[in-house]
Amino acid sequence: MVRRATLDDIKTLDAMARRTVKAMHASGIDQWSDTYPGPDDFKADIESQQGYVYDDGAIRGYFAWVPHDPYYDDIAWKNPSGIAIHRIFTDPNCTRQGIAKAMMESIIEMAQDENIESVWIDTHPANDAMRAFLHYFNFQERGFIDAIYRIAYERPTWVNPPQKVLIFGNSGVGKTTLSKKLSAKLGMPYVHLDSLYWLENWQSTPRDLFIEKVTQYIQTHPSFVMDGNYLGSGTLTARLEAADTLIFLDYPTQMALNGIKMREKTYHGRARSDMAEGCIEKIDQEFLTYVLNFNTTRRPALLHLLETHQNTHTTLRFTTRASLNTYLDTL
Repeated sequence: MVRRATLDDIKTLDAMARRTVKAMHASGIDQWSDTYPGPDDFKADIESQQGYVYDDGAIRGYFAWVPHDPYYDDIAWKNPSGIAIHRIFTDPNCTRQGIAKAMMESIIEMAQDENIESVWIDTHPANDAMRAFLHYFNFQERGFIDAIYRIAYERPTWVNPPQKVLIFGNSGVGKTTLSKKLSAKLGMPYVHLDSLYWLENWQSTPRDLFIEKVTQYIQTHPSFVMDGNYLGSGTLTARLEAADTLIFLDYPTQMALNGIKMREKTYHGRARSDMAEGCIEKIDQEFLTYVLNFNTTRRPALLHLLETHQNTHTTLRFTTRASLNTYLDTL
């Protein structure tokens, strides 16, 4: 499906680029101009063997594979070697057909074949669709390129299996389910902070004892998946120092509400297997208020947490189940 572009493709690519730019401008995105990318850009890519097309009988996508971009020299990339991807676009007449996803998967496979450590790319701050697409493929922001007004992104070519994982997110979004999936896939234990915090009949563990229990778990487990927020519990620093991977399930409030309703229906009148005796599953007004306000009161702190640890940890933020499943498939 992905092949090197030829000079015979330029007319088709230019027509496709003009449709793409028109669609961008209609959406209020001025990332490209009426003349860029144009025939001269495609010709230069092709003659240097850097132009590639997505061709399934008709050309529906394009990207340039650029070994060196001087604009990227001052970015603090996580890996020292990478390939820059430029002028990536798909035909706006062929939306929602998986073409962009297939191209990015091919780019990552090509980088793996050539032992390139990272894929580098940039996009305009107003290009929300592209930024969401990059987050879908677990690209991380690495800096801002003032000269061209672009955000720089990086994705390691190989996603190394994590060893110590912290999972954050609203109640009901699937933190426990993800813990179990990662545990089964990677063969390491999981623990829910709720199970360490709550005693019988919803009695809370004293702060000092909770810190001791969490610390002891971390010290006695060389690998683990740990889900739960507990940002003000006194355990966050120890958890962050131990972990190598931070995952934030950044889902809409309605998804959280649907999740807790389903959970209450499943465990109605009884406690979950991972909770202490007498901790009967229930939804009360205090809990609903917490869920409803989570994205306003706690989400900013979690986004800041990921941002400040992106150079020391693998930080992953998922906004859809599909993007999470794509990540799980890579492990």
